[in-house]
Amino acid sequence: MKPRFLYRAFKARYRGERKEIAGVLAALSPGDIAVDAGAHKGAYTYWMRRAVGAGGKVFAFEPQPGLAAYLTSASAAMRWSNVVVRECALSDAAGRGTLHVPRGGSSQGASLSAEAAGGKPEDQALPCRLAMLDDELASEARVAFLKVDVEGHELPLFRGAARILARDAPVVLFECEARHLSGHSMRDVFTHLQGLGYEGSFFGPRGLRPLSEFDPAVHQRRAPGRFWEAPGYCNNFLFATRRSRP
Repeated sequence: MKPRFLYRAFKARYRGERKEIAGVLAALSPGDIAVDAGAHKGAYTYWMRRAVGAGGKVFAFEPQPGLAAYLTSASAAMRWSNVVVRECALSDAAGRGTLHVPRGGSSQGASLSAEAAGGKPEDQALPCRLAMLDDELASEARVAFLKVDVEGHELPLFRGAARILARDAPVVLFECEARHLSGHSMRDVFTHLQGLGYEGSFFGPRGLRPLSEFDPAVHQRRAPGRFWEAPGYCNNFLFATRRSRP
């Protein structure tokens, strides 16, 4: 387990998501509290726990049972006392929901929206626990960083973290794609955070750029095939307030 886990983490850091993880490391300091919402196989969790150190803590939320168990086992095997894994999906209300998993196996594309997950007959529907981040971390100190990868469920998650966002002003790194959204737009997600005093940027081919330069028609242009893998496709955003670090 350990070699595979570390391979994924270092591949993300130095190849696939180099700029994004550099942003994570710049935003965190020893002793901080960080959240990895949609932790998947823990590539971000690994770097977040290193950044916060023994005096800090990373809460990794993952609703897929197999992946949550994997993260729990990996944390135990590597004796990470600063990682807390919770098997649930973060939303704007507590209760029960249905997680749609593409192709019936553990997937990075799992979503609370069947449409976002792909909506194919072979997809698996799994019951899952829903929770609000405000409730999950009600007894914790200031949250410094929030990473979100929840396949179209960003806005409900942010609504369920209203108290933390207003009180702590954490730096927020999140994935957002028009192809995953129904009932609202990317602009609605951005506007929600801007209403809380956040200013946004996106990770473009030339690095971090102001949100004002982001154009979905250009940076998330739809075309035949797997257009989201095309060079220049941008789906990761970094939002911070004047009270945030850095």
